[in-house]
Amino acid sequence: MTSASSWIVSPTFAPARPLSTCKDKEQMLFSTQVEFDPSGDEKIGKRVSLEAVYQYVVIGLIIIDFRDTMPSGSALGTVIATHGSPGSHKSNAHPCIVVVFHLEDWKYITPRLQQAGVRLIGVNYPGFGISEDLPDLTHENIERNAFVEALMENLGLNENIIFMGHSRGSENALKLSARNPSKTVGTVLLNSPGLRIHRGIRPFSIIEFLSNTYERYPSLRGILHYIMHKYYNRIGLRTSSGRVAMNSIKTMANISLHGQGPYQKLIIENEHIRVMFAYAGNDFLIEDAISREFSSEFTKRTHLICKTSAADEEAAASKEMRKAFLTDGQRTVTCEFVPDGHFLQKFRAAFIADAIVAMLQATKNDRNIWIVLMSIDLLDPDDRTYRTPLGFTCGDRELTLDTVFQWKVKQDTAPSGSPLATVITVHGSPGSHKDFKYITPHLEQAGLRVIGINYPGFGLTQDSDDLQHTNEERTAFVEALIGRLDLTQRLIFLGHSRGSENALALAVRNTVGD
Repeated sequence: MTSASSWIVSPTFAPARPLSTCKDKEQMLFSTQVEFDPSGDEKIGKRVSLEAVYQYVVIGLIIIDFRDTMPSGSALGTVIATHGSPGSHKSNAHPCIVVVFHLEDWKYITPRLQQAGVRLIGVNYPGFGISEDLPDLTHENIERNAFVEALMENLGLNENIIFMGHSRGSENALKLSARNPSKTVGTVLLNSPGLRIHRGIRPFSIIEFLSNTYERYPSLRGILHYIMHKYYNRIGLRTSSGRVAMNSIKTMANISLHGQGPYQKLIIENEHIRVMFAYAGNDFLIEDAISREFSSEFTKRTHLICKTSAADEEAAASKEMRKAFLTDGQRTVTCEFVPDGHFLQKFRAAFIADAIVAMLQATKNDRNIWIVLMSIDLLDPDDRTYRTPLGFTCGDRELTLDTVFQWKVKQDTAPSGSPLATVITVHGSPGSHKDFKYITPHLEQAGLRVIGINYPGFGLTQDSDDLQHTNEERTAFVEALIGRLDLTQRLIFLGHSRGSENALALAVRNTVGD
């Protein structure tokens, strides 16, 4: 696989000041000065400093003197939301206007995330009416990504991040996720533009012509401001000024649809990043065939379809989505909302918020197990066998052995476990965890975690002359491994032949309340 560093340019950035100023207490709008290199080339040394305005939401946040002091935020994680073009963190749209890009806000999702205790950072890209604008901005992807990364640095956002993008902002959310793999745990893409030209930007030559004319002939900018502002508002895509309208044109001219492919591949190959992609079957800008093509690129996924707008059908889809992330160990869920249009973040806010919470909860489960597995060696990635030093006591004897065990969960390479139960397999004499190789796939498919015991002296776990192979010793060994792996609840002991006696004894000894 080509490494990210070989073809992804990493821009340089640095915070200009550690604190932010509260601009609007009611909307929780803050501003901070960010400095970044829009070219992504550190050698050029061209740096831009501007005022970035963002929306900051976290449940229970206390703002002192109307100043954001950069608290650590949610214990679950942080969502960084990138709007489309035109767009912002909020909506200025008249409620009677249906076809408006300013519905690319997050105001319908925000309260649901607040209630769940999830932090939200609503980005406002420069030049779209809220963050500061500068004449040197090109509105290219590298510049937009550098802007967000500078804001992340200034806010101290270093972990448990989900990038969520809508429409044109989905491309940036995807690329930001791939560019920041150590910080990212999830990617949410809504009404993504796909991998080829869609009807909303067709013919693309006109968009390129307008953008090039604007750059080459400064004397015509006033006229273009007037014409494009009138045009956008006439068709219902409201912009606050002609400058914002032309910035939207420039942003669309710099879209890189085919260029998303390598980033999408990086996300697919990253076992620590979960993805939720939602698209609409009645999107007036993006053909459903293009959305399905993009969706199918996520080869290992759970795909859902909502054929109506009925609340019970959406609730059922949410239930399946949560099962996929939390029970089945799935990393990607895609969903088509057949009757919906371009603004899923408004009409499917409940589903989207539920998906974000499920992704963060699944990540938390992963990391709890990773703490346990930090000092455990992975021996065989295909068989998912691990080795760890294990000390245990039997009577007056204390033994420490290199212990080999199998740990498996469906499509889970962390592995994070199962909310249903953990099955601990106990082999006979002779035997090993491989005695259960025909049963294990069925247990995995059902969403159960499987721990395959290998008793010491049977070829995998270390042998010792001090071993007596008594029931007490075998039981103490298994219980020591249970403690080492922090398996504290919902245990099922599965024994075969000689191991059945030990499975029965372990079940009795580890009964809840005993």
